[in-house]
Parts: sequence; structure tokens; C-alpha cells
Amino acid sequence: IWKVSRILPGGEEELLEGVKISVKVFRDEDKSWTTWDSGSYAMSNPVFTDSNGEYGLLLPEGTYELELEKEGRQKLKSSPFTLEVRNL
Repeated sequence: IWKVSRILPGGEEELLEGVKISVKVFRDEDKSWTTWDSGSYAMSNPVFTDSNGEYGLLLPEGTYELELEKEGRQKLKSSPFTLEVRNL
């Protein structure tokens, strides 16, 4: 579970409800970004933050980026990140 918030002047944190979070996945085959097909994993894409600013994702191995949107706010995009399964 992650939270989406912003820091207000004075350091107070404001949790943001209703932020649309879209997942993009990098395709090695053609070196392009595409919308992640969440249906194969019984997940939704996009997901939205709840009243506590929280959201959860369960993603398989791959390289991803997140796009965050909320009406009246600047659209944001994460840096790409890679998830790998490691044997313990």
C-alpha cells in the first residue's frame, strides 16, 4: 500500500483522494511503453486513491512507470522502475 500526498507550506502533509494512477509497462520486443494489461492478474488499471490517499498494486516482473492525474492538479509521471523476483 502506498500513499499519494503533497507537502503544504509549514510541512503539513495533505493526503489526496481520487488520484487516478495508470500503469505503463515497457515492452522489450519493440522498445515501447504501453498500458499494462491488468486483466490477466485480476487487477484494475487505472486504480484510484482512497480517502486516505492510499492505493495498492500487485505487479509481475517488468519495467514500469506510473502516471498520476487529478482534476485541477499537474499530471505527474514516475521515473521508470524495475521489479524482479529474487530467490531467497
